[in-house]
Amino acid sequence: MSEQPADTPGEIDLQRYVRRLAARWWIVALCVVVAVAVSLLRSESGNAPNLSEARAFVSIGQPLSPNGVPIPGTLNSNPLYPSTLLSQAEWRDAAAEAAGLRRGALAGRVSTQAAGASAARAGTSQQLFVTVRGPFTPEQAAAAANALAERLATFTSGYQRSKIGQLEARIERLTAQVGELTTDSAGIRERIRGLQDGGALAATDRAILLTSLGQTLATTRALQADLQEQLFDSEQQLEATNQIEQSQIVDPAVGRRVGGAASGRSGVVVAAVLGLVVGVLLALLSTVVRPLRS
Repeated sequence: MSEQPADTPGEIDLQRYVRRLAARWWIVALCVVVAVAVSLLRSESGNAPNLSEARAFVSIGQPLSPNGVPIPGTLNSNPLYPSTLLSQAEWRDAAAEAAGLRRGALAGRVSTQAAGASAARAGTSQQLFVTVRGPFTPEQAAAAANALAERLATFTSGYQRSKIGQLEARIERLTAQVGELTTDSAGIRERIRGLQDGGALAATDRAILLTSLGQTLATTRALQADLQEQLFDSEQQLEATNQIEQSQIVDPAVGRRVGGAASGRSGVVVAAVLGLVVGVLLALLSTVVRPLRS
């Protein structure tokens, strides 16, 4: 008759620990419940982080001369200019009010970051992110960031707005002049056709008049072509001013949670794991203090 192999010490210990935990399972469950409850209470009491962040993408335009060359030495070409403006308490308090926050709530909560290495070079368009991060709702953070971005874009576009106004007035004037010359050309051509069809004038007088009208028509057409070229150039300048020189918000801010709800959920998971570990240890220790009955 063969002998049964004896259980190894590892198998005996494992079975004993399993019996202990099974007998005191309620200690493990209680520790998990208490740990999760404490985590939830801590989160709702405001002690847990409750941060939101919003970032607006702003382009600080580069003023150009009438021939399209960047104007050197402008404030807009200085990378420190936007952050200096946004550091003013008046700007931040106005943005806080627009977001429904108290005065001073944005102190130390606003930052700027250049959008790439090219944004820091003089003579190029300054592109940057305006970021608001703090204990706000995502909607409040977005409203504050957009208010700051809007004010920054407006403040840094004074020269551009003046230039746009002048170009629009010039385009309107040139358009009207081209229209008048078009009407005049049509009238001259009509008179020439009338003379060519005959009439009461003598042939010599008709020839003289046709020559004079032909010269006038040529002069009118030349002037019309020159004005049309000026009109085209002005329209091109206006487009460049709107697209390149003018400061604008490229991408408005959208708030997102960077703490609070998301961290609260992960905190509950961590608390449950810690409660499980503590519960297992307490359950095993309790069997030492009060051994299980056979």
